[in-house]
Parts: sequence; structure tokens; C-alpha cells
Amino acid sequence: AEPWDVGPDGYRLGQFPPGWAEWNGAFRDCVRRFWRGDPGQVPELASRLTGSSDIYRPSGRGTYASINFVTCH
Repeated sequence: AEPWDVGPDGYRLGQFPPGWAEWNGAFRDCVRRFWRGDPGQVPELASRLTGSSDIYRPSGRGTYASINFVTCH
């Protein structure tokens, strides 16, 4: 799923039900910050590379729900 749309509450990353996988915008943003050389990105990058459980665990899904990407379309 693509977890963003226009309008209020349009960014719904990590809020789809079990059985769904989502494009992980947090992964994309973190990788871009790391690549740019922003300081302090290594801990978050480690979390994103290992499936972003901090995002997907609260909705009862595992790291399989994360579709890691940097760019698309």
C-alpha cells in the first residue's frame, strides 16, 4: 500500500491492518538523510534496515510489512 494521501491525516504509515505491506516512507527519508551526511543517522538507519519494527509492531505486524525504497515512479 502507499500510505499517504492529501488532506488531514493523510500520512498513515504503519496503520494498515495485518496482511498489508506498505511503502516505508520513514526508510526513504532516513536513507536520504544518511546519504546527505546529516549527523546522528546511524541508530535510525539500523532500525530502518532491519524492518522498522517501531512502526509496524504497534499495529500487530512484523517487519515483513515494510517495503523499503528510496525512490519510485
